[in-house]
This record gives sequence, structure tokens and C-alpha cells, in this order.
Amino acid sequence: MTLLPVAAATLRRRWTGFAGAFVALTLGVALISAVGALVINVPDNTDPQGPSLAKILQFMAGMGGFVAIFVVAGTFAFAVAQRRRETALLRAIGATPRQVRLLILAESLVIGLLSAVAGCLLGLIMAPAMAAWLMAQGLAPDGFAPSTSLAPLLLAALAGVAVALAGSFAASRRASGVRPAEALGDAVVDRKVMTRGRWLWFLFFLVAAVSAVYSRMSVPDYMLLDPGMRGPDAMATFSLELDLLAIVGFTLLTPLLIPLLVRLFTLPLPVLPGAAILLARQNALAAVRRTVSTATPVFLVIGLSGSVVGGTLAFTAARDAQSHTPSTARYVIEPADDPALSDSVMRALRDLPGIRATAVVSTSINGLGSASTPFAALSIDGDPGTAWHLDTVTGSLADLRGRTVAVSSDLARAFRWEVGEQLRTRLPDGTSATLRLAATFKPTFNVPEILLSYAAVSGHAQPARAYLSAPPGHVPADTIVTPIENWTDPRTATSGHQQTLTLVAILGPALLYALIAIVNTMIMSTGDRLRDFATLQLTGGTRRQVLRMVGAETVVVVATAAVLGLIVTAATQAGTLWLINNSILDGQAPIPFSLPWSTMGVSVVVCLFLALLSSLLPARLALRRRPLELAGVRE
Repeated sequence: MTLLPVAAATLRRRWTGFAGAFVALTLGVALISAVGALVINVPDNTDPQGPSLAKILQFMAGMGGFVAIFVVAGTFAFAVAQRRRETALLRAIGATPRQVRLLILAESLVIGLLSAVAGCLLGLIMAPAMAAWLMAQGLAPDGFAPSTSLAPLLLAALAGVAVALAGSFAASRRASGVRPAEALGDAVVDRKVMTRGRWLWFLFFLVAAVSAVYSRMSVPDYMLLDPGMRGPDAMATFSLELDLLAIVGFTLLTPLLIPLLVRLFTLPLPVLPGAAILLARQNALAAVRRTVSTATPVFLVIGLSGSVVGGTLAFTAARDAQSHTPSTARYVIEPADDPALSDSVMRALRDLPGIRATAVVSTSINGLGSASTPFAALSIDGDPGTAWHLDTVTGSLADLRGRTVAVSSDLARAFRWEVGEQLRTRLPDGTSATLRLAATFKPTFNVPEILLSYAAVSGHAQPARAYLSAPPGHVPADTIVTPIENWTDPRTATSGHQQTLTLVAILGPALLYALIAIVNTMIMSTGDRLRDFATLQLTGGTRRQVLRMVGAETVVVVATAAVLGLIVTAATQAGTLWLINNSILDGQAPIPFSLPWSTMGVSVVVCLFLALLSSLLPARLALRRRPLELAGVRE
């Protein structure tokens, strides 16, 4: 604790360098506290496998914490690299490696404590605003409000301090290893930026990714008891997790990859007129740690936006492909105003000559057989093949009549149900029923994992729509008939809306943190080069040439990060499409490979604008001072 006053004094003197970490941690604590206050009051989800408000909120907080660690780690790594001479001086006057390490950790503790207080206060404001937004988007019921419990605030504060310490741990170890003579005599050239720790962590994430793919492709039955492991929507979540593993892996390899790309990009620069551009190339290659620190947040923005948006678009295309899979249905009839088709309309549809009609109604059941959780279900009156193309695994969907039920093959595997087995359930009105398992089918986006015969719920629910194999000669009163190619399945529309909102919730905080990191590292990088600016001016360089060098180096860094982002996006997109085409659309027309060029283009432009602004503006302000004054600035 005796080092805390020293750490506080250091932070007061270098507050601009740690501003990005403070802002990122404050926002992270605010987000975690607000999410915690909301999750406590989230109503139970009637469909454990369907979109869950609690899952969206938890993923939002998790992604925010994930990127916040990178921001804090990058800030402290850069700060330690800038203070090598200062650290060497501390070692020279007797400071032990343990004391240096504790000093860095004490600085992170001070930042964590300040961020915890500021974040909790901000979280009290964010929670009601987030609740109002969730209600406006239809994700939460009317009257939804955050909890007033202190537990989320305490948890968020502890998480903020933990993230600060975790983010600075590697930097503190690196600082404690500085030797006085070596540091004071070092040139600007960075050596051994790709440390043993980075290699070990890269191997760890590589093994984790391979293990995840292997376990997903051969899921044991007991893992299917978790609703999050069943169905195509679980594949979407799994794909996102793999994307994050890939991005982390590439981030750990940036000290190895970025110098190679910088050399490749700057090959034509030596033949261009002017020394500023050549200096930009040499600076980027010599100060590898600085180049990596400034390029990493840019890579995170481009890689995250490209991978997440690309994966989302791929799964949306898969959902649309399954919804338009050929079936015998050509038209859909729905009530114009009422929530259900009347008995007279149903009788008229059954009497239509030469037309097959399959009526459906969305419902829910409370438990099935040995499963005690609630399930979303679809009740069917007619031939399921009229409405959808479903691949039967066991049994026959033609037997779905009377008091019967059909379930997805994943659900049947999870509970070891066999065709012909009698399963007890409770209908929405509380009535108990015993249903015979008639068939199992391959999971699909467009139908829930439980299909009930209409006879099982007759008297408890009315059909909401009907699929017709041909146009009716006469349209019943108070109904709407729509060609199947112009009709959107409500389940697909709801899933698409949920997917868009989830994308915003996941990417929003993560990209905000990464953009903060871009500005922070660029400002820190410019502040670290004041002596370089003075040297250039004293040797005949003009202010314009110095600014040109800074701008050229910034463009090179952003271009390098953009290429890395393109590589990781292409790799994750290829993996996502392989997963979709082989596990979800098996036997159907595959989705072609494509990249979200517009999203990536916007990300590159935003990153380049912020990077140029946060590097050129501080440089221009610094160059207003005289060169000798800049040369005498103390770190």
C-alpha cells in the first residue's frame, strides 16, 4: 500500500497516457453494473432455445469486458515501453524487480478504483436508459425496470479492478525485467517484441479453437441437455465464439505479422520524393512496439466488425434459404384483424377441392417427458410437408395426427427418447396430456424443436394461419391470402430483428472501446516522439515535413491493420460458411463466399479519420513550441 501514493503521483503527471484506460474501464464498469441491474429483473423466457434478453445482456457485458482488457493491457504495455529510462533509473538507485512490478500494479489499482467509482455512478444513469431502449425495441415487457440492489454495483466495481490488474500484469512483469545498463544504453529499435508469453497464449487459444471445433462437430448426448447447444441458433453463437478466438489469436501474433506487412506496404516509398515518407517507413519498422500498439486497436475494430457482421449476414442468408426451401405450399392465408382463423374459415379450407391446407398455431408447453423446462412449440393441423421441407431422422411426420408429438433429433438425443415413447406434458392452460412421439426431424431455423398435432391442443388454441398448395377459388371473408414468395414467416422476422439488435448490443460497446484505444494510443505515441520532432527540426526539417511524416506513418499503420482485419475476416467467414453449408444446409444449395465490404470500408475510414486526427492534432500543437524546448521536455 506504500506504493499507492507514488503511483497516484505518477498518474497525475502522466494522466493523458492513461486517460484511454480510465475511460474504457469506466464504461466497462458502467455497462456491467447496468446489465447486472437489468438481468436481475429479466422475466423468464418461455423458450430456452429462443432469443433471450438475459443472454443478449450478458453477451454485451462479456464483449465489453473482453475488449476493455485489451485496451487496458495495450495502454499499460505502451506506457511501460515509454518509461524504460525511468524504470532503469529506479533500478539504478536500488529499486528491486518486485518493487517495480508492484508500482505498475499499484498504478493500475488506482485507475481501477477511480474507474469503479465513476463507472458505478454512470451505471445508475445507464440502467434506466437501457431499460427504456429495450422496451422500445420490443425486447422487454412494458414496465421493465432495473433492480435497485447494490449487488450489481459491487460486482461491477470488483470486475473493473480485476480487469485493471489483469490488463497491467504482463506489463508489470516486463517492467520488472528491465536491467539498468541495458535500458539506458538501448537504441530506439525494439527487440524481441514477440515474447515467449505471447507464443504460449497463442498456442493456448489455438488449442482452444481446435478443441471447440472438435467438440462441436461431435457433441455428446449429455451436452445437448443445454438448450444453447441445440439447433442452428446454437451454431450462430458457436460461430461468434470461434470468431473471437481467431481475433485473439491474430492479435497475439501482431508483433510478428505487422513488421512483415509494413515492409511489404512501404517497399515503393523509398523511390518517392521527400525524406518524410522514408522516415515514416523507418520509424514504423524500428519502433515495432509502438507500431503494434497503435495498429492493434485498429485491427480490433476492423476484425470485430467484419467477422461479426459477416457471420450475421451468413446466418441470415441461411435462414432465408431454409424459409424458401421448396415445399408444396404456394399461398398463405391469415386473418385480417383477428389473432386466429375462425372455425368457419377452417371448415371452408377443408372443403376446398384439390387443395391441401395445413393450419398452424404457435404455442408453448411446460415440460415434455423427463424435460422440465418450458418449450416453444408449433401445433399443426394437416400435412407438415405442405408448409416446410423437413428432413425426417426417425419415424414419419405423416403419423403426426391424434395425440402425438414430433421433436428435433437433437432434443431426442439429449433425453434418449425413441419413436413410439409416451411423453407427458402440460399444455398452456395447465391441462396435462400424454403424447406419443411420432417422429424426429433435423433441426431447422424456421420451426421450433417441438411440433404438436393439432388434435393434442384442440380446444386450447386456434390456428393463426394456414398454408395452401394452390390458390383458393374464393377468399373467405376477413382473411388475407399472400403468395408464399411474398410472405415472411413471423418466426424468421422475429429472429432477424433479434439478430440485428444482438449485433448492435455486442458490437456497440466493443467498437466504442476499440475506438477509444485508437485515440489513446495515437496521442500517447505522438507524445512519446517530441524529442524526435525536435531533432528533425534542428537538422533542417520543416513543420510541414514533420507532420507529413506523422501522417504517412499513421496511414501505413492503419493500412497494415486493415489488411490483418481483412485476413481474419476472410478466415472466419470461410469457417462460418463451412459450418453452415455442412451442418445446417446439408443437401441444399450452399451459400457462396462473400465479405461485408461496406462494413469493413466504413470501419477503415472511421479508424483512419480518428487515427489521423489524434496523431496530427497533438503533433501540430507540439510543433508550436521551439525545437530546443521540445528537446528538453522530460518524460
